[in-house]
Amino acid sequence: MRSCPNVVICVAIVVTTRNAFAQNACPSRPQFAFQVQKEAHELPRDEGGRIDERTELAPGTKSGVNVVQFVVDTLGKPVTASLKPLSLKDSAIFLAFQRSLATRRFEPAVAREGCKVPQIIQAEVVWVNRSTP
Repeated sequence: MRSCPNVVICVAIVVTTRNAFAQNACPSRPQFAFQVQKEAHELPRDEGGRIDERTELAPGTKSGVNVVQFVVDTLGKPVTASLKPLSLKDSAIFLAFQRSLATRRFEPAVAREGCKVPQIIQAEVVWVNRSTP
C-alpha cells in the first residue's frame, strides 16, 4: 500500500507538465522572422497606405533608406505604437511612413505550432527624390 502515494504524485506531475506545455504552445510575445514558420507579409493595397508624395525632404536629399521596426499583431494590423527607427536618414520620410502605417494590412505570421502570432517586422523604407537634379 505504500506505493500508492508515489503513483498519485507521478500522475499529478505529468498532468501539471502537460497543462504548462499547452499554455506555451503558441507564443504570445512578438517573434522575429527566424522564429516563425511563415513570416508576416504586407497585403496588396489600393491607394491607402501610400506615403504622401508631397512629403518635404531635407534640402539636397536625393535618395536614401530608413530602416524601421514595428510589430504586426495576430489580426494582421500593425501596432503603430511599436514603430521605431533603427536607421534614420530622413525624419520626414519616417514621419510620412508613420502616418501611412495605420492603413497598411498584413497576413499575420504563423508559428511552427500552426497558430497566428505577432511578429516583429524590420523593413527598409526606400525613397528617391525625383525633383532633385
